[in-house]
Amino acid sequence: MNFLLFEEGLQRHTAKEFAFALLRETPGSQLRPAKPTSLPQALTTLARVWTHLRAVGVERLQDVRREHLEALLPLLRSSTPAGVEDQVNVLKRLAEFGPYLSHDRLTLRPWPYRTARQISGATSDHENSTPRIPEEIMRPYLAAAVFYVRFASHDLLAAREELARSKEATKAQPMPAPFGRDGSQTRRKIEQFIVQRRLQGRGLPALPIERHHTVPDAPIIDGIVQAPNLAMIKHLSGARSIHHLRPLLVAAGNELGWEPGGLPTRALWPATGKPWRTSLSATSMNTEILQLRVACWIVIAYLSGMRDMEVRELRRNCAFAEVGADGRTRYKIRGRVYKNRKLSGDEVDWVVLDIVHEAVEVLKLINDDPTHLFGYRQGSDYVLLSTMPLRLKNFRDHLNLLFSTPEGPYIPLPMAEDLELDTELVDDVDSDGDDEATDEDPLAWSFDTRQFRRTLSWHIANQPFGVVAGTRQYKHASHVIFEGYANPRELHQTGEKPQVASSQRRSDALEGYYELAV
Repeated sequence: MNFLLFEEGLQRHTAKEFAFALLRETPGSQLRPAKPTSLPQALTTLARVWTHLRAVGVERLQDVRREHLEALLPLLRSSTPAGVEDQVNVLKRLAEFGPYLSHDRLTLRPWPYRTARQISGATSDHENSTPRIPEEIMRPYLAAAVFYVRFASHDLLAAREELARSKEATKAQPMPAPFGRDGSQTRRKIEQFIVQRRLQGRGLPALPIERHHTVPDAPIIDGIVQAPNLAMIKHLSGARSIHHLRPLLVAAGNELGWEPGGLPTRALWPATGKPWRTSLSATSMNTEILQLRVACWIVIAYLSGMRDMEVRELRRNCAFAEVGADGRTRYKIRGRVYKNRKLSGDEVDWVVLDIVHEAVEVLKLINDDPTHLFGYRQGSDYVLLSTMPLRLKNFRDHLNLLFSTPEGPYIPLPMAEDLELDTELVDDVDSDGDDEATDEDPLAWSFDTRQFRRTLSWHIANQPFGVVAGTRQYKHASHVIFEGYANPRELHQTGEKPQVASSQRRSDALEGYYELAV
């Protein structure tokens, strides 16, 4: 929670008291205390409300009068209907929590006979407003995520193991002979390495372009820095310290040529039949491992219907399988549901596909947190994968960088009607504050975490008996709630009625759409 959003003194003190009361009290229509995960967004909205109050000449909450509220409405309505509703709700809650604010409080009830929805002017046809990801975008996006999980992961794990092994071998070596001795053991290793590259018809590993600033005078030809990657050459040659041999390496590289990376890749990209990357460097390997974590999130979230928080809070032992009455294996994930539940959540099981279990196994190999599946060591502590909306957009851009063709980007641009849906995302944040909409290039689809759950649920809901199967899969209390994920008019036309939805039906629904998408 960032209280630096508020002015030091009375305003910040009131914001802290408001947040503390939200966690502990249930005045008015409040059924239960707020969850800590909802507070960051509540404080952001409160800071926005305070800015608008200052704009209409109000310095303290106790000075707010009816005329100020009327002057406030045009400022509030400069936001989206959802943003207006959030800000009006904050004002109403400030009034309800007045007894718990000691230095400043509202002395009137804002718009007592009108709801926030009525004031915002938002309308609803009972269909979930989160846009569905178009199939022409979701299909290549999911296919690439599956490729990372099933194939690219092997290259990345092998590269990481090779680097770790060479690093340990280098540490075990004695210190090299003094610099400048032409007959030193280090120089012989480097000369032998150059001979091997010449026999293989390969160039020397080039410095990653991200580190070009370390040798700013080195030219860049066809996107490749014409300078040696000393760290990679050291690992591949088994030498311990080679900085004094840079002139020798530069001369050899200018003769043999330069190539990116240095660690081979074997996985073939299906569209071309060629390796998905020419080779990997230590830097590009670390970048790709970050992308692999995102790919695992996509596979797990999209093919289970779990929320972002539910995915990232999974434990390492979350995957298990059961044999159904028909003899078929049922793949499941055990996690926790937090929305509209107690603070610690409720333990539940999701029916998934075998590819989801594969993603879990990959995460167990690339992440080292002893408890959380998406936790990994960074520096001296463990961190949890975060900022998923930004990572999902970066994954899209990364796929376009790797797999685009002259015919167009790998992830195609959305059609005009899809762009209209996307503009509704601006400032539209869910109740848990998981996603923050940001300015995005209007020519590219703007991914966020809610869209995956929304897209899959729509496909499930529009299959025979899908509403009941989806209700169980999504852990909703009533099939009427899940029905909002589909177009209600379509469901009424099919005349679907509640039926018993088994694990088999849920698994079949997932399998059908997975095969269609991939």
